[in-house]
Amino acid sequence: PLLSGPNRATLAPFTKLTMNALRSTARIASRRVPQQVQKRQMGGGAAPEWTGLDKVIRDKFPEDYQVAGLILGGYTALFALVQMMPSSPP
Repeated sequence: PLLSGPNRATLAPFTKLTMNALRSTARIASRRVPQQVQKRQMGGGAAPEWTGLDKVIRDKFPEDYQVAGLILGGYTALFALVQMMPSSPP
């Protein structure tokens, strides 16, 4: 056998510790009652009423991914402009 003689004696504390941890984890997990989660039926709430700058942007870009692309594009353009500006001589 693989675990015979002195090898088995050195692994005994490890085996007991592992089995104890597994047993206590299983016991704790079995005590937990699954929480009731509301079943969603793909219904969304009403669309938010945008005001101010949000309304101007959402009129042209109604989807969230479009607004995210606009913001990322703005930051990228700002970064590019700052990188293209000449630095002052040392």
